[in-house]
Amino acid sequence: MIHPPQTSLALLFPELDPVVGRFRSLYDPSAGHGFPPHVTILWPFMPPDAISDETLQQLEVFFRGFSTFDLQFSRKGFSSRTLFLAPEPPEPIITLINAITRLYPDYPPYNKPEWDPLPHLTVAYGMGSEDLRSIADRFDREAAPSLPVSTTVSRVWLLDYRGDGWKRRRAFDLGPNRSAHHPPAIG
Repeated sequence: MIHPPQTSLALLFPELDPVVGRFRSLYDPSAGHGFPPHVTILWPFMPPDAISDETLQQLEVFFRGFSTFDLQFSRKGFSSRTLFLAPEPPEPIITLINAITRLYPDYPPYNKPEWDPLPHLTVAYGMGSEDLRSIADRFDREAAPSLPVSTTVSRVWLLDYRGDGWKRRRAFDLGPNRSAHHPPAIG
């Protein structure tokens, strides 16, 4: 199935590929389209050709207003048809999601204006609960001993999909770590 051109803003976690890569390659369709282990900040975003230099500059200034932060992936979770790793603490990601949604209200996350953010890194997607439980049991035996994985988030990636897989288009650095978030004014 070929999807229309689209973009996403995401946090990428290549350091988790040794833990989740084999499971994602079998059970997460986005992995088959080249999307690395990630936590989505905004999808779908603008069509690739609608993203101008001005938009890129706006995103650069916007994300620089957020501090780098530390995360740990240590536990799995379930939601509707999804097995995932939960980033802890989730609050810095929720703050990014809510802020980008306010900046671009025409692009609500997952096309759901009333969506309540649940930051997650997908391990398996699209199965029924019985299949997910079986995959989760295998994950516990084979991959969970490699957890926890701690990391520092320092950038948000813009990724494009134009029919031939997801490609990294541009990274936006977060600002230096500060005690409080004060996003810059966007004019």
